[in-house]
Amino acid sequence: MLNRLSGKMWICLLLLAANPILACAQSAKPDWAFPKADKVVPSSSTDPARLHTLPDSKLALTWAQIDEMYYVPDWFPDMYPTMPEIVRSGNRKTGIHACGACHLPTGTGHDESAWLAGLPVSYFLRQLADFRSGDRKGSDPMSAIAAALTEDESRRAAEYYSSLQPRPWIRVVESSTVPRTYV
Repeated sequence: MLNRLSGKMWICLLLLAANPILACAQSAKPDWAFPKADKVVPSSSTDPARLHTLPDSKLALTWAQIDEMYYVPDWFPDMYPTMPEIVRSGNRKTGIHACGACHLPTGTGHDESAWLAGLPVSYFLRQLADFRSGDRKGSDPMSAIAAALTEDESRRAAEYYSSLQPRPWIRVVESSTVPRTYV
């Protein structure tokens, strides 16, 4: 009887283990979650001279200007204080990209960059020192940037980002569909 019971238990366990695998294999994957590369690129991105704007901004720039690492577009200058040179333009002589190119003028940063808005100056300077010394790891570009920054550039960036008020960065909108994605 024990052998028959353990055999039945094994079958039940196998069925239970296979159930999620079978369920996943049978469920349809939503198309919007798995974009495929289009054969035709949208025409708006093929013209290098085309100017791009943002609603309520007076600025109009090409993609090359927007992607420039030594120039941070000042789309909404009333939204934050005047950017110091190191934040707005970096330092071409020392190869330091503009801080705002990654961390943005608002201090909210891109997804891969740190949120700097409202950080205390002392904390900001300590993080730069730790990048410089190697005590903080995980971002090779930041280690090189911190090593090349002057004391004055570090302090100006720290004071600027410290003066900013943190603001919401992500807005969640529930919808039954999503905008078209281009790969």
